[in-house]
Amino acid sequence: MKRTVLQLRRGTICEVKQQVPKKTDNDKDRALLNKALSNGLQLGTSISLPIVAGVLFGRYLDTQFSTSPKLTLSFLFLGVLVGGYSIIRLTRIEE
Repeated sequence: MKRTVLQLRRGTICEVKQQVPKKTDNDKDRALLNKALSNGLQLGTSISLPIVAGVLFGRYLDTQFSTSPKLTLSFLFLGVLVGGYSIIRLTRIEE
């Protein structure tokens, strides 16, 4: 299989036919690695983001209403629940 590529040579544009390289096992391994890293990053973000957001929002509300650790702990717990639900949703095997 060949593809046409436009190249600039000595001030003029030329069409050059190039052989398309076949996918090797190394390319397939790299694609699997990229997919695994992507899934891991998505899972890590799905756990940590709701927890951090819950703690920050809880601390903000605690300073506004002077309820020291109560709202921080409540929103931390809510963040853990949301993160857990998100992980369950992401890892569920569709039938």
